[in-house]
Amino acid sequence: MSMTRVCRDCGETFRKFSMKSRETTCPDCKGKKGRNRYRVMSNRTQDAIATIGNMNKEIENLKTSIDVLHNTIAVEVQHQITKGLEPIIEKMLDEKISDLKDIVISSMTKAQKTQKEVKELSKLVKGYKSSNTLMKNKIKKFEERFANE
Repeated sequence: MSMTRVCRDCGETFRKFSMKSRETTCPDCKGKKGRNRYRVMSNRTQDAIATIGNMNKEIENLKTSIDVLHNTIAVEVQHQITKGLEPIIEKMLDEKISDLKDIVISSMTKAQKTQKEVKELSKLVKGYKSSNTLMKNKIKKFEERFANE
């Protein structure tokens, strides 16, 4: 047996206190595990602070990824809604357009009928005017004849 040995934790060679010693870890590694409890506590505190810092970073990363996920979900939902509504809106518009075409066609036919009626009425009015003037002329002639006799 020799006075030196390789530490199983850190891999460094250290000097044993006696030939009979069965120590397999160096004094520095033992101090980390519990001999120097104040150093261990400070290491644990530093580790805890570092762990909290890492967790905070992870939380921030998760928040940003959640925000991105929410935005992508909102965009996708909006896209799906518009994609689903397009056929419905097109169908409604087609129905309304066909209804309006029917209304326009019927109003055009009614307008043509009323134009024909107006033409006929204007012919009748012209006829009544001409007959009225003829009647007036005949009445004048009759009055002149009656006055001359």
